[in-house]
Amino acid sequence: MARVIRAMSGARFTALLDQLGLSQRGASRFMGINERTARYYASGASPVDPRTAMLLEIMVTYKITPEQALRLIGIDTEAVAEAAGPNAAPRYFIRRGQSRVRAAVLEERKDGRS
Repeated sequence: MARVIRAMSGARFTALLDQLGLSQRGASRFMGINERTARYYASGASPVDPRTAMLLEIMVTYKITPEQALRLIGIDTEAVAEAAGPNAAPRYFIRRGQSRVRAAVLEERKDGRS
């Protein structure tokens, strides 16, 4: 039996971001969308793009972290963090301390290492 795909609500979008530990800014950077678009998705002002909805649903269902997703497509998150340098903002932001890469980058910045 085929599953009917319905449009994702803003509440569901926000709930998935929470489950992944992503802020709206982090989600926009991770998915390559404008930060304003992420806010519109979250508020329900704009329908969530089906590709974005599918990505978030898959990540939550299979417990794939943003770092793992990036590694799956061949991006070395540690190399990106190192190349960005000590004063650069990470490519995306994670809430609730879920990112070991980000934690390592922040620790190095605190200690003055790059």
